Amino acid sequence: MTVKTYNGKTGSCTVTVKQYVTKLALSPTSKTLTVGDTFTLGKTVTPDTENDKNVTWASGNTAVATVDGNGKVTGKKAGTAKITATAKDGGGVKGACTVTVEEKATDSLRTT
Repeated sequence: MTVKTYNGKTGSCTVTVKQYVTKLALSPTSKTLTVGDTFTLGKTVTPDTENDKNVTWASGNTAVATVDGNGKVTGKKAGTAKITATAKDGGGVKGACTVTVEEKATDSLRTT
């Protein structure tokens, strides 16, 4: 934008309009796995035209399940954990997945 004063002087500035993420959907929104198993969450950022589609991953209960910087979830012990992704664009939009971790099944058959 450029302005001109009545005496002929000019000044200018740049105006940047930022569009924030309006929706962040994780896929799946819930998952059951066993201790030691892993899976990777998918994410869909809306609008498609958003330049910064990066997110920060977090687990609400790291004793039950952890999540790395790529959305890979690892079951640690039996229980439930909420995994969240927060858009890094500064708009504060989040998506979530509830993870249920179960103990591994044990073979209860014995031979004599």
